Amino acid sequence: MSTSTLFDNQIHIEQRDAFMGQLMAAVNGYFKILTIHLGSRLGLYGALTDDRGLTSEALAARTGTDERYVREWLEQQAVAGILQVADEKADAEKRRYALPSGLAEVLTDRESVNDLAPWRPGRRRRGPPPDCQGNRRAALFCE
Repeated sequence: MSTSTLFDNQIHIEQRDAFMGQLMAAVNGYFKILTIHLGSRLGLYGALTDDRGLTSEALAARTGTDERYVREWLEQQAVAGILQVADEKADAEKRRYALPSGLAEVLTDRESVNDLAPWRPGRRRRGPPPDCQGNRRAALFCE
């Protein structure tokens, strides 16, 4: 094997790995945006701003959503670095989650210049989150 072939193969590997890294970052970003949209649409973030933290059961009760799905969403948001967990070693049902105030402004304050959720329907709409009846996307989280 010639030196140029070895060099070409190394370039190929570096290009492939760099591109795969870019694609994986894009996929991760897409899913982060998707779960942020879900949390915004279902009122999960808004409910998390009022207390020192909520369990999945309390958040589900407050938002009229299904506890099991809310628990999965909370875990994902914590892993993504969006939510804080009061006691990571507690049982999943007993963990308390909170939305840091800096992130709350971005995710829940519709009047803030830092509101970066323009994708949400009715962005400047006031009132509670959309009703689960007839909403196929939200129905996944509804009881």
